[in-house]
Order: sequence, then C-alpha cells, then structure tokens
Amino acid sequence: MYKGFPVNKATGYFAREFDKAAPVPGVNWSDEDYLWLTGAAQKGWIVKTSPQDVKPGALIVGVDQARNALIAIVQEVKDGKIIYEKLDKAGKVIRCITAPESLQREINFSGYIWPERIKNGRARMLLPVLP
Repeated sequence: MYKGFPVNKATGYFAREFDKAAPVPGVNWSDEDYLWLTGAAQKGWIVKTSPQDVKPGALIVGVDQARNALIAIVQEVKDGKIIYEKLDKAGKVIRCITAPESLQREINFSGYIWPERIKNGRARMLLPVLP
C-alpha cells in the first residue's frame, strides 16, 4: 500500500510516481480514482481540463461514462507529443506517445493534476457531470 492505495494498481503506482515530482505532502486525497480530479482540486492542487495544458510529472485522469478511470503520468512533452506511462491489464508499465488532442479519444481524458499546489486557496475547476 502507498498512502492507502494498492501499489499493484494504477492508483498506488502513480500516486508514488507523482510524489517524486510533487511538493510535500504529495498525494493527499483519498478518493476513488474517478474522483481524483475533484479530490486533488479540493486539496489545493492545480487541475487542468484542457489536453493542451500538459506538464511533465502531471497525473492524467481519464473517466468514461461508467466511471471507469484510467490514471497515467506524463513523463515528457517533446515535439508536440505527450510521452506518458500507464499500466496495462496485467499491471505492467507501458510507455505511450500521443498528441494532446488525441487523449480524449484514447483514454477518455478528463484532466491533469499538475505536480504543483495553488497559492493561497483552493483550485477551481468545472467537471462534466457523470450519469
């Protein structure tokens, strides 16, 4: 377990990876994975919902209509492409390269959690309402 998340699942694995780049306290939300954007914003993290607002070290959250979530992490942004890591169904890390505008189609992109906290207050964001 890492901060209450199983390390053999995306939540635990990527929480640990995020904490390598993020300031203390690192991941300090404990929500279900499909609620990570809201939980992070409430805890003062910068959350972006445009695929173009990419930053190395940011968590990527994708959520489909059934509330199935995909958590990944941005490793690098190079030549207009995002290089990110996600876990496959067997729990192995796989490296992916894509354009920001392709994230919606590929992973049901919902937003990024930047490895930065906002100054003086809480982050504000609007999320689509899930059924």
